[in-house]
Amino acid sequence: ASAIAFYRKAIELNRDHHQYHITLAKALARKGMAAEAVTEYRLGLSLNPNFQWSEDNFGEALLEGLYKHHSKNHSKGFQGNPSQNNDTSHDCGVIYLAIGEKFKQEFINAYKFFKKSNPTIPISLFTDCPMGELDGCTVYPLNEKKNPHKLKVDILKNSPYQKTLFLDTDTLVVGDISEIFSLLDDCDLCIAKTPNIDYSKPPYKYLGYESHNTMNTGVFAFRKCQFITKMIDGWITLASKQDDSTMRAGHFGDQYYFNQLLQSGFFEQEGGKVKVIDNKIYNVRPQPLPHLIKDSLFNQAKIIHLRLPAFVPSLISLKKK
Repeated sequence: ASAIAFYRKAIELNRDHHQYHITLAKALARKGMAAEAVTEYRLGLSLNPNFQWSEDNFGEALLEGLYKHHSKNHSKGFQGNPSQNNDTSHDCGVIYLAIGEKFKQEFINAYKFFKKSNPTIPISLFTDCPMGELDGCTVYPLNEKKNPHKLKVDILKNSPYQKTLFLDTDTLVVGDISEIFSLLDDCDLCIAKTPNIDYSKPPYKYLGYESHNTMNTGVFAFRKCQFITKMIDGWITLASKQDDSTMRAGHFGDQYYFNQLLQSGFFEQEGGKVKVIDNKIYNVRPQPLPHLIKDSLFNQAKIIHLRLPAFVPSLISLKKK
């Protein structure tokens, strides 16, 4: 609080000093005061539009503020999920896929965030890279030469857990997410919708937090059961028809084929129970970020799904000059 007061005083004396605004923004961000932090950061950048080395620092400060907010609220409530803290069977856990050095490094960053906010939940990593030892993480080596979008669907069958949360490597988990596993007591699959974006022509237009019926497959949880086995098989069958060389994020990737399966009526035919989880909490994509700030909903976010360098530009809708 004293740092915030100090920089506010400094700004009163010299309103045109961009660095004061940006340093105040970081201090506010660490306190969980995201809306005020973003306002100050915008002010600082408007005074010096080329001052962008601080983006990652500001992003980390905002994420630290989120983490502190969730830690404080969590300690006011129950102290963790007893069934997980004493869990020796590893009934619940998280799986990641990292193919290639770039995604291995991205996983290591995601792992640090996840372990800080969820220290007792075990992690399994499927990778083709050599990995050193990581606390609470089991590594499953992959040797198959196949498009990562196909491998992603394949590994779901090999999850060692009864209840599994799959996370893409570009996710930053900043709060306790054990409640997702509890939701699987009453359903087979938990997944969030994509944001509602008009992609018909650039610049793409943000229309709302949730699309009508398209799901995002960067974050989803499932329990081992007959329906899920059939779902994975159906997903593999659809994805296998796509040529590996043309398969990438946003272009006939795993998400495209999941949504094809969803829209084919498969879930209704097989009687699968799907719960749509809130994408403002469990799968926050770049486009809704400024709106979460504006609507005072940012502090509830637990899983931010974007790469750190894109975090601040998304959050404050910076137009790159």
